[in-house]
Parts: sequence; C-alpha cells; structure tokens
Amino acid sequence: MQVSVPIFLAGGLKTENVAIAIQQVAPFGLDLFNAVRTNGKLDENKLKLFFQQLK
Repeated sequence: MQVSVPIFLAGGLKTENVAIAIQQVAPFGLDLFNAVRTNGKLDENKLKLFFQQLK
C-alpha cells in the first residue's frame, strides 16, 4: 500500500525490529523517544545499537 503523505513510524520500535519495520513501511522518519532512553535519559549505547541496525 502506498500513501501520498509522509509517515513517521513510532511505538514499539526496538533494535530487534527496526530494520524490518523500515523495510515494510518505508517511513519518512522514526520516533525513537522511548527506544533509546534508560530511566528517562538518552542512552548513548542504545542509540548506537539502534543506528547499527539501520546500516
């Protein structure tokens, strides 16, 4: 299914599923707010792991 508006993918994204989610949805952008945080703070290691999955 194709849509003519930009889609931001959000909710439930994890390092384990982000690559397949991008392949299936082809979003304009990602909302990673909770996926890359620990105790409410940005977690550098989680962020690095997330971006490694996007390569």
